[in-house]
Amino acid sequence: MMFKSLSCFLLAALLPFAAIGQEYGKLELKPYQKQWEKGRLTISDFQGRPPKNTDQQSALDYQLGYLPEKSYKDDTTIFWLHTYSYMDQYRSWFRTGEKDETLLKYNQAVFNLIEVHDRRLQSELYRIRNISQAKPILNRLSDQLDFEISRFAEQTRNGQDAIGVQQYLVYTENQLLTIPKEEWPPLRRSKISYAVNGGIGYSASSGDIGRYFRNPMNLVAGVDVGYKKAALLLNATLGFTETNQAFTRLQTQYWETNLNSKMTLLEASIGYRVWDKAKLRVQPFAGWSWVEFAANDRIEVYKENELADHSFSAGLVADYKLRHRINLVPGFLGIREKAETSFRTRLSFSPATYAGLRKSNVFTIATTLNFSGRILRIK
Repeated sequence: MMFKSLSCFLLAALLPFAAIGQEYGKLELKPYQKQWEKGRLTISDFQGRPPKNTDQQSALDYQLGYLPEKSYKDDTTIFWLHTYSYMDQYRSWFRTGEKDETLLKYNQAVFNLIEVHDRRLQSELYRIRNISQAKPILNRLSDQLDFEISRFAEQTRNGQDAIGVQQYLVYTENQLLTIPKEEWPPLRRSKISYAVNGGIGYSASSGDIGRYFRNPMNLVAGVDVGYKKAALLLNATLGFTETNQAFTRLQTQYWETNLNSKMTLLEASIGYRVWDKAKLRVQPFAGWSWVEFAANDRIEVYKENELADHSFSAGLVADYKLRHRINLVPGFLGIREKAETSFRTRLSFSPATYAGLRKSNVFTIATTLNFSGRILRIK
């Protein structure tokens, strides 16, 4: 009966996992929030009113941050930390009469500097080991940005030194050339894959098993661990059936008609992917199996009634892929992954020979929801 416990354990492994949820959104900018890639600054970008209690000739109000974002591309959902920066046109201003070219270059240099730190932030967030590292990185780069803007303002007298402004503008433009915008990080997929699945199935038997037992309806669970195209497939099937007719086995086990019974089928096999495209993956498999039929053990007289045999199994697995997911936000143990959700159809065959009964064969078909993944590493 130990195999029943193992079967139940594998089935329990497919219960929903308790996970720490991360709120994801979509960055939506207002028309007055201008990003660097929208083009160089113009006088019309400064629509705010200057305060009365300042000697500054202009001010560029900006924001630098990140947003946990969920994006969609074809049938793929992408989770990532999306950085953003922009100037607020309503809060940025030129003092009346000071709308000259030098001051515009000064603010363009500041805008370039903001974009440089945006790119640095995105690059570092792609490579964090834990989500808790994101906020400190943002704070550090924001402090660096504030310091550089303050130093630039001091060195150019808030944009009044035309030569200094021009030199710094060239400097920031060179930085933009040497720090390219990393739209997508360089990824490397692990050779190791993993999957869990669960669902329902149906079995049919030949021989004396088919004669004495009705075809069971099943609960099915499985775990896959793969390397390249090969995979270890561990599957547990728990079937619910009853006897068709009374029979006696080995003159010691009496099974009455309509006796509630259970079928346990455990399989450990090796599969090999022969087809793996955008929507369909197919892998035949072969390996070991344990086939057991046992009476309802809550009735004392039938407690020891069981048929058990270890044999081999063979079959075919076909996964119809529903959706893909790429998670660039590090999760448990800092793992990033490429995952798939698919409908799995599994066909298997296991012969079974029990003393006192004719040789039988158990055929099983199962439909499960399969969740598979592969670890991603950022270079």
